[in-house]
Amino acid sequence: MEPEGEIPGWLENVSEELRKQAFFPSVHARKSNAFKVGFWLGHGLAVLGRGNVEEEDAELQMIAKVTAGACHKPATQALEYFRGFALGLEKGLECPEIEVAGETPTFGIYMQLVRNFTRVEELRGRGGTARELADLLLTKMPAAQARRIGENALLNDAFVRRLRKICQRIGLVMASRGRPRRK
Repeated sequence: MEPEGEIPGWLENVSEELRKQAFFPSVHARKSNAFKVGFWLGHGLAVLGRGNVEEEDAELQMIAKVTAGACHKPATQALEYFRGFALGLEKGLECPEIEVAGETPTFGIYMQLVRNFTRVEELRGRGGTARELADLLLTKMPAAQARRIGENALLNDAFVRRLRKICQRIGLVMASRGRPRRK
């Protein structure tokens, strides 16, 4: 577990994956990392309020922490961050819906991990498996999609395999399935 008030490393990796795949990739060509992160968080702030307030609290906390941290960076980095943040906010307000340009099939999974990161951390802390994580995420997905995946064994297994790969990519370590190893 991370110290109180710290963002887990896997959650920062999710942020980077989301930024790379979804948020106006053409805007990020030849831009600094500070600009890119600012853009993503500004866009995220713009679309907050369109969904479930409880789920969005985690996103708002992450935006606040990163933005406060930008204030402690050298002036040139802070300037780039806030330029990106302002542009992201502007583009986000222009979006008619929450979905963004370049959304991929993993986008929804990443967003559910961000929105439910405290529950994911609790599950990870008590030794939860990828299958248990999949069950948690299915309860947070749109009902029709969750029902389609949950009722079809092949789709459910494929979803769990995809989730394991995502966990591996972002550094979210879940317990192995089966009986715990002897010590």
